[in-house]
Amino acid sequence: MVLLRSRPPLHRTSGRRHTSVAERRTIWAILGAAGVAGLFAPGEPAGWEVADAALRAGGAIGLALVTSYARRWTWLVLAGGAGVFAGGEALPTTLAAVALGLALVGNNVARRSRPLGAAVGALAAHAIMLWPTTGFSGRPTLIAAAVCGVVFGSFWRVAPRRIRRQILIGGGLAAAFVALATTVFFVSAWTSRSSVLRGIDLAEEALELARDGDQDGAARTFSLAAEEFSKAQDRVTAPWALPARLIPVVGSQARALDVATAEGANLATVAASAASAVDLDAVTLRDGKIDLAVVNGYADPLRRTADALNRAATEVDAADSPWLLWNVDSRIERLQAELDDARPDANNVADAVEAAPSLLGGEGPRSYLVVFMTPSELRGLGGFVGAFAQLDVVDGQITLTRTGRPGELNRVLRDGTPTISGPDDYLERYGRYQPERFFQDVTFSPDFPSVAQVVEELYPQAGGVALDGVIALDPRALTGFIRLTGPVE
Repeated sequence: MVLLRSRPPLHRTSGRRHTSVAERRTIWAILGAAGVAGLFAPGEPAGWEVADAALRAGGAIGLALVTSYARRWTWLVLAGGAGVFAGGEALPTTLAAVALGLALVGNNVARRSRPLGAAVGALAAHAIMLWPTTGFSGRPTLIAAAVCGVVFGSFWRVAPRRIRRQILIGGGLAAAFVALATTVFFVSAWTSRSSVLRGIDLAEEALELARDGDQDGAARTFSLAAEEFSKAQDRVTAPWALPARLIPVVGSQARALDVATAEGANLATVAASAASAVDLDAVTLRDGKIDLAVVNGYADPLRRTADALNRAATEVDAADSPWLLWNVDSRIERLQAELDDARPDANNVADAVEAAPSLLGGEGPRSYLVVFMTPSELRGLGGFVGAFAQLDVVDGQITLTRTGRPGELNRVLRDGTPTISGPDDYLERYGRYQPERFFQDVTFSPDFPSVAQVVEELYPQAGGVALDGVIALDPRALTGFIRLTGPVE
């Protein structure tokens, strides 16, 4: 009789071992740290601050968790890729190097350590988020997807069936949400298109009316433009369109349209208010006087207009994104260009109106010397001084007190002991030509503030009054004045 001892059947195992309580706690601590760091990492995948922070934190946590399950050799691929494409930047390269060191340690121990894998994934995730944005738009994202895809593929093969089922269910729900939210948003954006185009046309028409001096027409048309932009913004920010803000790439489109329509409405409203409040015909010289009360009344609406332009430019620049679709991107670039063109003029006008009362004697008498430069003999500033005029201003009343030629001043200067105290670089370069005795040569320097300082110091020594400012004009400037005033007889 032969007795055979049977053995239990052999079962294939996945090679996984039980994760201890201490290891699980360590993993959760690593995931929490990765998520917190992700909240403050750079990157704007959706274009909305809250959604971007959540996506960055979720991405860091997800990669760390996936890496903790993946085969150990994939840790080397992930950490190495994070370092190779860091572009030599100090912080991402350092994070990737630490991750690679941990990956090498993990590949040379007897058993796989999930906490070690989680640490590798967390460090690599933050190195990737710090990659420089070089090359074409989306290049870092594509590379990151390829590198992380290796880890995810390994994870999918070894992950417990329960986790894979949960991922499939969650992924399906997420895909359905993305599809629905994206469709609703693009329908809202398309229905707002006519209002946006109508608002742009009305705003351009209003600008033409303002240039032609029709302030009332400009104000009405700006108000209509504001209404159209507001209609468009109501559609792109409707409650059913807001979920699109959570979706990478789509969120960038939503943010750009929101900013463009909101700033368009605000600008048109402010412009309408300014056009109603500012009557350019009232700012005229009547009997040699400018009404400073009228000028003071224009300071606030003009400053609000300049501030609105500055704010719009800042907001539009912030809304720009490499993920914008070409048609949205082209419109954003056009808006940026128009704002950049308008801002200097608006700021200069606002600054000038705010400074005008003081410059025009509203805070006490002012005296200015106008030097007329002629290019018949070139100097650094554009020509030598061929004539001068003294303007005295009191409470907006402008008086031409004195006119003359440099020779009149030279005679007085030569009879005295005139001096110039600076600027030092002016004296070093041009002092040997004795501009203190030849007033027509004060324009040696191409730097107008230096010339103005010399004129302000010399004119009183030549028998003139103490000056509050200097104005330099050349033939081109006079031509511009003639275009404004018409022929002078």
